[in-house]
Amino acid sequence: MWESQLEGHEGRNTLAPLLDLSPGGPVPLSEVLQRDEHGRIIGPHWAFRVAGWRIAEMLAAAPLPLGNGQEIPFLLDTEGGLISWHDPLVAEEEWIDKKSGQLVKRAGHAMDRIQVDVEPGPGGLALVAHLSPRISRVATNWKGIRNVYLNHNVNTEVILKAPVKIQWTVEDGRRVVKSVEYKGAAAKVVEKCGVSRLPEAPTALGELGPVQGVHRTQEHLIGTGPGARLKALLTQHAANVLGIEPITYDGTPVRISAASPKEFPAPCVLPDKFPQALQAVKNSGMTIAVLYSSLEWKSRVLRQIGRDYDLPKLVESEDEQTSHLAPGLILVTLRIPELVLHGRRDRAKIINSLP
Repeated sequence: MWESQLEGHEGRNTLAPLLDLSPGGPVPLSEVLQRDEHGRIIGPHWAFRVAGWRIAEMLAAAPLPLGNGQEIPFLLDTEGGLISWHDPLVAEEEWIDKKSGQLVKRAGHAMDRIQVDVEPGPGGLALVAHLSPRISRVATNWKGIRNVYLNHNVNTEVILKAPVKIQWTVEDGRRVVKSVEYKGAAAKVVEKCGVSRLPEAPTALGELGPVQGVHRTQEHLIGTGPGARLKALLTQHAANVLGIEPITYDGTPVRISAASPKEFPAPCVLPDKFPQALQAVKNSGMTIAVLYSSLEWKSRVLRQIGRDYDLPKLVESEDEQTSHLAPGLILVTLRIPELVLHGRRDRAKIINSLP
């Protein structure tokens, strides 16, 4: 049905016969995800997405407690996230209009949205779920809007995200919305499968209803990020629902300063120390060969080495040109994409052919 409703594919049935719909019911993800010879978890991309959807479904089954007797219920959306549809955020402002002297009010609405992404953790030996709280702001007008969230009365437990097409007209010298139409196959499939039509999109936004425009880049009363308290509550909520403690990291002496770094910090390596190091390992000299594919990578490496050895112009070095960093230490750069690209190949032959 989906394929037959796509533009240019009317009446076709290419996808369905290719799907493996063998009997036996749902297949556990443990049968789809495998381990390679090193024990690392591998599998198709869709399997990790399904794992994220399943976690989101489990979290949606219980509202998020706020610790003060209140709680936030979440609904699933069709992108696999959680959205606080029935408990929106509201921000209001009011002012006195200078021309009319009247009190003017406006409100901005938004919803908490939690994205769940699953991927192999460091080393690939275990799966890690990332729960990312975000803010989904509701548009106050149709300018620049490309997608809407809508709550269909047939299945109110899932929020559908669908693209829209806005048609404009001019009335009394002003640009106004003429019509709002759903794009893509979603609306057609819902109707053709006998579910019923999607709720009609209003030509004016601003009030919360079954159809809400997804805000993009215009000014909004509500910011883009959730607070630290919501993140902390979500972590505890997920631990309770899933029965798995969140991953924690021990503190280290390393601290990142919020201050802007100096243009060129003091060198980290003192040149007069290097000959002593060479002598200690019984070497007369050493060459650093920077073999690269991306020019951006070369610049980043040379900029860092230049900081280490107090050579700010090192970043301007040309390939196959030797640069003296310290007594007994030289550097040379060479662009060899075929050597550094990922994959299995005979790199010894490439290295032996270098100048």
